[in-house]
Amino acid sequence: MTGGRHRSTGEVLESHLAYAQRGDLEGDLATNFAEDVVLLSAEGVHRGHDGVRTLRSILDDYVPAGSYEYCQLEAEGSTACSSGAPLPRTSRCTPGPTRSSSARGSSARR
Repeated sequence: MTGGRHRSTGEVLESHLAYAQRGDLEGDLATNFAEDVVLLSAEGVHRGHDGVRTLRSILDDYVPAGSYEYCQLEAEGSTACSSGAPLPRTSRCTPGPTRSSSARGSSARR
């Protein structure tokens, strides 16, 4: 993770989604994920940067790049969650802001 000012969990989530939209996984890892990150998903528990890479690969298998929109972003304390769905090219989700006790922002699209 990069040094510098302290960012809220909501800010980190927004940054992560922006990196995902650009397809820059390695930049995302360096900027937004601790080496010892633990991710929980429907696919199980994944640890570290390799776990993030594994989940990215699984998502890419499920949904082609650019066709997944995050409709709900939540951040509270040190925990964040995003949810969305694959969409046909002609469909649009109406995203809301990141809800957080410490930061607000707009949703992002992968």
